Amino acid sequence: MNHCGKNMLPSEEPISFKIKKINERFLRDMNNRLKEDDLTYSQLTVLIFLRRNRSARTSLKDLCEALHITHPTGIGLIRRLSEKELVESRVDPDNRRCRIIKLTDKAEALLHKSFEHRQNMDQRLSGGLSEEEIATVKALLDRMYNNIKDETEEEQL
Repeated sequence: MNHCGKNMLPSEEPISFKIKKINERFLRDMNNRLKEDDLTYSQLTVLIFLRRNRSARTSLKDLCEALHITHPTGIGLIRRLSEKELVESRVDPDNRRCRIIKLTDKAEALLHKSFEHRQNMDQRLSGGLSEEEIATVKALLDRMYNNIKDETEEEQL
């Protein structure tokens, strides 16, 4: 049996391969769209994290820990986003060794556009499915993820 999915009927493909194909297609589509805004998927992830946590003071350290990236990677991402005027970085007045990162209005507008795109992608993914089927797919995907996540992820969630 061919486990790579080549010359395999879609009904014979392993679940993991189907998820891989969907993810690759999603990332390709997302990266193509992000090129229009001169962004990478990693940069978008930073912006989304900052938006979800906009009520809190987010430091570079917080960002790196939450996104599981190294400090140098975080510095590079914030530097590039600052150059694009999507984030502001300032010294924390309570702890001069820390920097507080905040979204700009320009980033908020870009994120609004990105969320519209994600909604469009969700509609494409769930095209032809009933509300009940969508709920079932979500529940099954959650169960699959829970089956494979490791203990360190459980502690962080």
